[in-house]
Amino acid sequence: MSWSFRARARRVTAAVVLAGSAAACGGGDGGTAPNIPPTTGSLVVQISGLPTSLTPSLALVAADGSTRAITVGDTIRNIPAGTSTIRPNRPSSPGIGRWVPFRETYDVSIVAGTTVSETVQFAAAQIIVLGAATGLPTTAIPTLRLTAPDGSVFQTTAGAPFVTSAVGTWTVTGLPVSASDYVWIAPGAPETRSVLPGDTAAISIPYTVASGAIAVAAPGLDSTLRPVFTVRQGSVSFSRQGPGVFPDLSPGAWQVTATGISVPGTRWNPGSVSQTVNVTIGATNTVEVPYTATPIVSNLVLEGAHFTQAIQRLDGSVPLVAGRDALLRVFMTATDVNSWRPPVRVSLFQESTLLETFDVPAASSGVVMELNEGNLQRSWNVRVNGNRIVPGLRILVEADPERTLEGDADLSDNVWPRSGTPHAVPVVAVGTWHAVLVPVVSTASGLTGDVSDANKGQFTNLVQRLLPIHDMNVVVRQPYTTSVPALQSGDANGAWLSLLSEMNALQAVERTLGRPEYFYGVVKVSYTSGIAGYGYVPGRAALGWDYLPSGDGVAAHEWGHNFGRRHAPCGNVAGADPGFPTPGGFIGNWGWNPATNLLVSPSATDLMGYCGNQWISAHNWTGALNRRASVPGAITVGAAERAASHRDALLVWGTVDGNGRVALEPSFFVTGGAAGEEPPTDADVLLRVEALDASGRVLASRIAPAPRADHDAEGSRAFAVMLPLSAAQHEQLASVRASDVRAPIGGAVRRRDRVSAAAEAARPLGDDVRASRSGGTRARVSWSDARVAGAIVRDPVTRRVLSIMRNGGGDVTNAPGDLEVVLSDGVRSRITKISVP
Repeated sequence: MSWSFRARARRVTAAVVLAGSAAACGGGDGGTAPNIPPTTGSLVVQISGLPTSLTPSLALVAADGSTRAITVGDTIRNIPAGTSTIRPNRPSSPGIGRWVPFRETYDVSIVAGTTVSETVQFAAAQIIVLGAATGLPTTAIPTLRLTAPDGSVFQTTAGAPFVTSAVGTWTVTGLPVSASDYVWIAPGAPETRSVLPGDTAAISIPYTVASGAIAVAAPGLDSTLRPVFTVRQGSVSFSRQGPGVFPDLSPGAWQVTATGISVPGTRWNPGSVSQTVNVTIGATNTVEVPYTATPIVSNLVLEGAHFTQAIQRLDGSVPLVAGRDALLRVFMTATDVNSWRPPVRVSLFQESTLLETFDVPAASSGVVMELNEGNLQRSWNVRVNGNRIVPGLRILVEADPERTLEGDADLSDNVWPRSGTPHAVPVVAVGTWHAVLVPVVSTASGLTGDVSDANKGQFTNLVQRLLPIHDMNVVVRQPYTTSVPALQSGDANGAWLSLLSEMNALQAVERTLGRPEYFYGVVKVSYTSGIAGYGYVPGRAALGWDYLPSGDGVAAHEWGHNFGRRHAPCGNVAGADPGFPTPGGFIGNWGWNPATNLLVSPSATDLMGYCGNQWISAHNWTGALNRRASVPGAITVGAAERAASHRDALLVWGTVDGNGRVALEPSFFVTGGAAGEEPPTDADVLLRVEALDASGRVLASRIAPAPRADHDAEGSRAFAVMLPLSAAQHEQLASVRASDVRAPIGGAVRRRDRVSAAAEAARPLGDDVRASRSGGTRARVSWSDARVAGAIVRDPVTRRVLSIMRNGGGDVTNAPGDLEVVLSDGVRSRITKISVP
């Protein structure tokens, strides 16, 4: 910009001079000098990156091809316009080294009439450290360790240039190398070189051999066989399979040992098991180990057999459930290596009657020398249909029944049991397992447990797989509405236990004669971590959340409690079973998953613990099966007998706290209740429950179990029993009493207020009870009679309890058009039917 401005100024001045001349000359023909533009320019060259003591040589090749030398810092004038090229040299000096320009040439555009500048940059030339090795076999390529002036360490291969920019003293060390069966070392001191920029440091490292070798030969050995040879010196040993060379051995005495090797039918034995060989540096010493072949006399041994349905001990002592499929496993061993594939023949008996005989082929080639229970390929396996799993089952197994094996030295151990008498298999017959899944509606939270006929199977997968159950009948009941507070993750408000007690009352009222039905309330909660379920130990009532798939495991765990099983000691459980046989809650034996036909490791943890990777232990399977076998329910009850058993009865229910104090809930007189069956009495706390008239005479009495609720640290318990009571006896009822059979003096009594017959006739109990729709299928039942201590609302058609109410009433979900309401004053009841508008 400054140059063009000056040019314009010069033109303006010339115009002024010319105008003046014309005026002076009066317009004559005087001429002016022509304005000739410049054709050359100037250049100033600077340098950077060089030590001050080094001056480079620079040549300039102009656009017209002329060449001249350049002095750094001077202005070079009269350079023809166009592209000129600067050619720098590579300056060097002793004690400083060599330096190189960043580029071999620098092109500069020369503009006529201007001065341009260019900077030529230099840098120190790269240093090359080139290591070589002498004295090595041609096949050896050693590694060299390079130590830089600043202490940094690098590795390179001999003969490969190592490029660096680090000036100073470099140290080169030869590392040991293996070649031609020996170790080679560089015995001398490391080599050092001081280098400047541009230097090439060529360093040669001399090597020498430092070890020897042993070559093992095996004359007489089949070339396809590879026994194990070992050489040992002190604590150092090396092994290899088959004859060959042991390289890189330190000098001195080495012990050489050899093993035998077997193939089907033949054993190859070394003539010398151990020899001593002296190793010398740079030499390979040969040692011969002759082998001879001898025929093998092997023996097949039938070790035993067992059935498993989920878990089994090796001795087969875990009992089976009659009618349920089982996996039969037969175990055999051999005394030496073999490729045998013997079949086994199995005969099943019921007592002395032959049921079936069948052959089981081998799963793989070769009978193992040690029994391997954890590998299905190492046992003879067959799935046996449940129609063969019967009480009185016996089994007899024979290996290689057609005597096809050659070399089996002893045939007497090819049968199990050795006596030839069929082995008795423990089989227990139990009835159909009945479960009633109850969708629970909470008026406090507005949540309803998600269970239906469509998804009920997702709550019973594990219980059918892990617990001793064969036939099962699972029904989804009408929804039950509860007014207990909203369920909390830690049950700080006691709502879980209150709801569990209500579920216990439901099963007492509704259970069917001959069917030990297990009532399971399915709830929805507002949290995702915390209490997931509760159940009585033992009992027939439990609760669990509806999250799936975890709800399946929760249900199986709680039903395990109902079967009398306590917690396995895993996962910080409360009230762990002191008799659990395996520390840590591990199942301790091999399990079998019938869904996948895979084995389950003994390191899996028991269903009744809180850890992951769960299965069932032999301890809890056996305990649950023994309880199922001892509880009534295996009998078949006819429809007429079942109908006759449902007669009028009084529901007496309540709780027992950790200190043994009994609390009675309002009793309810129920028509058509399940009064025909005594409740099981296998709980550790039993109560005598009685209905009495005004004179203290016992109208009805039963022993009721008071099982403990699992997970509850306070040890709370609950009971619910139906006392057979006629309508006439109900009119005489004055009080109910419950007391521990171990301490009958204590307990609790609930008495009704004395009301005259005339007063009762004038105003029946709860005569103001009413019902109204509160939206959709929901109904509101209410009363104001202060004498009413609580009410049961039932469906008059299905006889199902829809809700247990207190405090003046509550809501019922899915309410039919008519309701049966049982109003209680705490002892006696009044039954009325009301319509829901």
